[in-house]
Amino acid sequence: MCFPGEAVRTTHTTAEVVTPMQEPKVARAELEALIKNEPFMQGYDMEIVSLGYGKATLLFPYRERFNRPGGLISGPVLMAAADAAFWFATMTQIGFEPMAVTSELNTAFLRPAVREAVYCDAEVLKCGSKLVYGTAACRAESGRLFSHHTVTYIRAATPQERT
Repeated sequence: MCFPGEAVRTTHTTAEVVTPMQEPKVARAELEALIKNEPFMQGYDMEIVSLGYGKATLLFPYRERFNRPGGLISGPVLMAAADAAFWFATMTQIGFEPMAVTSELNTAFLRPAVREAVYCDAEVLKCGSKLVYGTAACRAESGRLFSHHTVTYIRAATPQERT
């Protein structure tokens, strides 16, 4: 089945749905400004690795302050990585909309991150008019998975829309 904006490519044995590449609807510079200027984004020293339409990868460089006893990176750091990466992935699809906020974040901790950088890959799976749903995965540079997250965001009303 094809949806608007898709085409079907047929070979002699299979049919494949092809979706045209779409550019992110937010500029990297806008997201970097959020990291730099919003107090709740500071303290992680996060960096944007890549952005695509409905996708974002962030890097949280290793910092000693992320450790819990035993040198394990604390769970809240992985959850913050997932939340931030999904927020950015959401904005690549809907545009710069800071009022898109977390409605639900489910986390499965799979193995510990030990004194190492954390990469987080997020992807929007379903983007509706009010809710955005997707996944995020925190991993080592090698690809070793630390945690998997399902995320729902709500496109909240701005202060002007609430009055």
